[in-house]
Amino acid sequence: MGKRKARQKKRAKKKEMKQMKITQKNTGTWVSKHDCHTGHNLIFKTPDGVEVWAGGRNRNGGWHLMNPLPQLAIAPSETLGMHLLSSKTEVPEGWSCEQHLTNGTPPHFVSLDWPDFSIPKVSKYFWYALLDDIKEFDIKVISTQCAGGHGRTGVQLAILAHYLIPTEQHTWQDAGELIEWVREQHCVHAVEAKSQQQYIADVCEIPFGENKIHEPSWGGGFGGYNGWSTVYDPPNYKVADKGKGTSTTDEFDDLDMDYDDLIDAFHEDVVVDGTAHCPACHEYLPLSEFADGEPECIRCFADLTGLESHGGKYECGACKQFFKVTDITRINPQYGDLECKNCDKTTGVKA
Repeated sequence: MGKRKARQKKRAKKKEMKQMKITQKNTGTWVSKHDCHTGHNLIFKTPDGVEVWAGGRNRNGGWHLMNPLPQLAIAPSETLGMHLLSSKTEVPEGWSCEQHLTNGTPPHFVSLDWPDFSIPKVSKYFWYALLDDIKEFDIKVISTQCAGGHGRTGVQLAILAHYLIPTEQHTWQDAGELIEWVREQHCVHAVEAKSQQQYIADVCEIPFGENKIHEPSWGGGFGGYNGWSTVYDPPNYKVADKGKGTSTTDEFDDLDMDYDDLIDAFHEDVVVDGTAHCPACHEYLPLSEFADGEPECIRCFADLTGLESHGGKYECGACKQFFKVTDITRINPQYGDLECKNCDKTTGVKA
């Protein structure tokens, strides 16, 4: 497929997405990813007292922020943050102030090899055994999470709900209906890939149902700090030079474009009246809120990669000072961190 035809195809899909967003806004069903859930929230509680919580690490929803701490924390390995145990407050043994600490007993961890916008590298039998372990070890408080608390968290919630909630209380008959139930309890953005819906169907041994994945989504951070994905198929990136990801999904293979051409086409298609569309939060934002040559806005890039922020400002990797998004000009291709105007002009590289 030639570049012109590829761009026409992308424009048509973009128009469809924009119309979908307008319809959702008019009907009151649109929820921006910037305005959805925060914190760690109780999603459901079973009749025998098992609580299942959910959150996103980048949305103040990590297990370590729960008080008291959960008995079990499940998450993709890069978002679990087991190192946080070493940062707890400690006092000399036997001192009276120890009784006033709220650290709690550290949870059991299930750290999964699970790429963003994809499925975990474990079979359904892993989940069956995990459910047996939850009962055997009398686990009553479970924390589920990932980076944003959407795709991978939604998969965890769907599987746990299907097997922990009594069958007579199920309001779903297939994976599509189960995803809708999870979205009602947690967030409308839960479960983000068709492969994730299929995985839920396989693990829960229920039909796939109606496809609940309808719009393209951004999978930044997998295979380098840049990466395209589409929720129609699982992402399978090939890592190229300097951290640039090239999608091998059917949709982008058909484009016959390299990464730089794809980025150029993307910005050409989505820049409207001095604003650009961020594929991560689906918002039209001023061009000043995008780093040079990057498709997603600076806020989403920082959220996806876990970069430091403070009071709405973001850390420059070179000078280690915090700046507003309008004072950030680029993402350093060598280190994958942000760079402010001053450092970009004076050095062009991280000090």
